[in-house]
Amino acid sequence: MKRKKIGEGAHSLVYELDHGGAKTCLKRNKSASMDDNLRDEFHVARRIKHPNIVRLIALWIKPHV
Repeated sequence: MKRKKIGEGAHSLVYELDHGGAKTCLKRNKSASMDDNLRDEFHVARRIKHPNIVRLIALWIKPHV
């Protein structure tokens, strides 16, 4: 799986992934304290359907150790 960083904000990084020929994106929080914000963002953004916006299909929050 290849990944390329395509964006960065104050609290997260965004990567483009080539996963078996399918282009996908991954948004990764910079700190565990932002997990609740990402969860809220996901619930709003997954309802958006627009040709210029990547469709959200899943959320996975890795336990921080």
